[in-house]
Amino acid sequence: KEILKADIQDLVISHNSMDLIGLVGKLSIHKDRGELSINSPFIRASSSEFLDKDLEFYEFNSLLNFSFSNKKFEINPSSFTSILDDEEIEGLFSFLTIPTKGLGDVNLRLKSKKMNDKSALSLFPNTAYLSSTKEGIDLLIDSAQFEDLNLIYRGPVDGTYTDNSSALVMQASGQDISLNVNGYKILDANADLSINNFILNGKILKGNFFGSG
Repeated sequence: KEILKADIQDLVISHNSMDLIGLVGKLSIHKDRGELSINSPFIRASSSEFLDKDLEFYEFNSLLNFSFSNKKFEINPSSFTSILDDEEIEGLFSFLTIPTKGLGDVNLRLKSKKMNDKSALSLFPNTAYLSSTKEGIDLLIDSAQFEDLNLIYRGPVDGTYTDNSSALVMQASGQDISLNVNGYKILDANADLSINNFILNGKILKGNFFGSG
């Protein structure tokens, strides 16, 4: 039986690591669980600590299932769809508490049929574990249009790495890529790319080295 049922309009969630603005939907609370059906025309995620820029999600839809017991709050794996930088995305989100690891881990799975390199990099959180990987990709790729992008991220919600770590995996095919390899340009390249934490692997299928065919 429901303990509380309410409509949510322009809900703001503030945390010392991130702010969410614009949540719209329906909230239903039971004894030790609940669900939030989100149908937001626009959501802004901002974090001066973890994000390069505010992320603006349009037409965000999700059904978040959560539970709370023994002073623990968890979001069970919940699917979502949205539009980010004019491209459709879909994925799976969860927040799970881990007794030995601070407040718990955020887990994100995301995929998109098409996304440019700047939008993809904006999804990489600025953390001590991933900063070198993110910087390396930014220096290597001047511009790219990714296809069939798949991204998996896990990391502590409080940003504390004393007893925790983070992980990131990304796979995509790239079209019309401009690469900068130690000052040498490779233009109009097509490539398959994969990132596994600190390791970037790629296979260039074609490209012009300084304009050569």
